[in-house]
Amino acid sequence: MDGFPALPVEIARLILIEAVRVRGIKRATRLRFVSQSWNREVTEAIFQSGILDGLDQLYVSPFWPNYVTNIILRKGLPLSRSLRIIRQVAERVLAFRGGSSSDDALRQYILEICQLSPRCNRCGSHGRWLEVPEQIEAGMEIVEDFDEDFKETLLAAAACTNDIALVKQLLPVMQDCPYLIAQEGAHEHDLILGYPLDIAAFKGNVEVMHMLLEAIKDPIHLQQARDDAVEFAGQGNQMGTLELCLNPVYTWHNSSLVDAASSTTSTEIFDRILPLCKDHLIDDARQALHPRPDKLLGEFLSTRFHTAVVRGQLAMVRHLIQLGVTPRDSRMDDEACGYFTLISGAAVGGHTSVIAYLLANGVAITSRSLEAASKHGNPSCVRLLLEHGAIDKFKPGSALLESVKRENEPVLRQLMKSAMTMNESVIGQALNITENEGLLSMSKVLREYE
Repeated sequence: MDGFPALPVEIARLILIEAVRVRGIKRATRLRFVSQSWNREVTEAIFQSGILDGLDQLYVSPFWPNYVTNIILRKGLPLSRSLRIIRQVAERVLAFRGGSSSDDALRQYILEICQLSPRCNRCGSHGRWLEVPEQIEAGMEIVEDFDEDFKETLLAAAACTNDIALVKQLLPVMQDCPYLIAQEGAHEHDLILGYPLDIAAFKGNVEVMHMLLEAIKDPIHLQQARDDAVEFAGQGNQMGTLELCLNPVYTWHNSSLVDAASSTTSTEIFDRILPLCKDHLIDDARQALHPRPDKLLGEFLSTRFHTAVVRGQLAMVRHLIQLGVTPRDSRMDDEACGYFTLISGAAVGGHTSVIAYLLANGVAITSRSLEAASKHGNPSCVRLLLEHGAIDKFKPGSALLESVKRENEPVLRQLMKSAMTMNESVIGQALNITENEGLLSMSKVLREYE
C-alpha cells in the first residue's frame, strides 16, 4: 500500500486488520480515502476484521453486497436459509449457462444479484438473511427445486441478470403460482431478492419483463403488476420497462406513478410520468382540503425540488427550475431536527455542484450551512461556502468541531485559515475531543494555529 512501511504483505495485512478493529467502523472507513490502494486494502480488512458483524441496518450500507458474498462463500460455517438458497441459485444459473463454475465465477454472480437495491424488495427481508438457526437438521442444507422460495429466487436472479433462456424455461412451472412473479392482491410473499417483475423493471430488462407480464393471465393481477412495476422502472431510470407498464393507455389512479416521479433521476422519465400524476396527486383523504389539482402539483414539484437538492441531483434541480419551481427555503435549520434550508441540505450531502448552481440562482447561505458541509467533509464544498462568505453563526465553532470529529484535516485547515474567529473555548473543546478520541493528527493541526 502507498505510504505503508516495507513489511511482508501478510504482516501488513494483519496490522491493518487490527488497526481496523481498534478504530471501529466509523473511523476505519476514513482510512479508505488515503489512496486507491488503501481503499482496496482497508475495505478487505474491514470484512476480515469482523467489525461489521451485528451492525444494524447493514443491508443499506455499501458494504452489504461484498459482506453477504463473503459469508456465503465461507467454508465450514452454517448459513441461513436465505443465503443457502442464494448460493444454490447462483450455482444453478452458472450450470445452466454452461460456462465457468469456478469459485471466482460463483463469487461474481452472487455479488451481482446481491447488489440489487434493497428498494427492489418491498418485503424488506434483507435483515433476515443473516438469521442462522441454532440447529440445522440433517437435510436442511439443500433446498429442493419445488420449494417456492427457491423457485421465486431463481426466477428473480434470472430476471436480474437478464438470462432470457432460463426465464423462458422457468415460466411454465410458475403457472400455478403467479404470485411469485408479481404481488397479487394483498398476498405478500416473504421474498429473498424481490418480485421478478419488479426486478426486471428496475434493471431495464425489457424482453424478460414482457415474458413475465405475458405469464400473468388474470387481468386484475396483471393491472396491479403493471402499476407496481411503474415505481421500480422509475427508480431504475428505465424508459423501456416503464413504457411496458404504461402502454396501452394508462388510466388507473395509483400512487406508484407519484413514487416513480419522486425517485427517478431521469428528466426524460419525469416528463413522461408527470402529466399522468396530476390526477393521481389527489387522493380521497386530501380531496376536500385541496380541491385544485394545480395547487397539489405545485406542492409536489416543490417537494421534489428539495429532494433533488438533498440527493445531489443537479440535472433534476435544473429541470425543475425550468418547469417553474422557485428555489426558496420553506423551512429554516434548527438544532433539534437538523438541516432544512436548500444550501444546508445540499451541503450535508457534500454536493458542491448543486450548491454552486443554487448560489448562482440567488439562494442564500444560512447559519448552519458551513456546519453541514463540515459534517459531511467534502473539502471543495467547504471551500465554496467560505469563498461566498459563509459564517458559522448558528452555534459558533460547530463547523470546526465537526471537522475534528471526522478527522478531516483538509477541512480543518480551511476553517482555521479562514477569517472566522476561533475563541479559546472552541479550541479547548476541539482539543478535548482529540484527547478523548485519540485523534493525534487533529491535535497537531490545532496546535499549529495556537
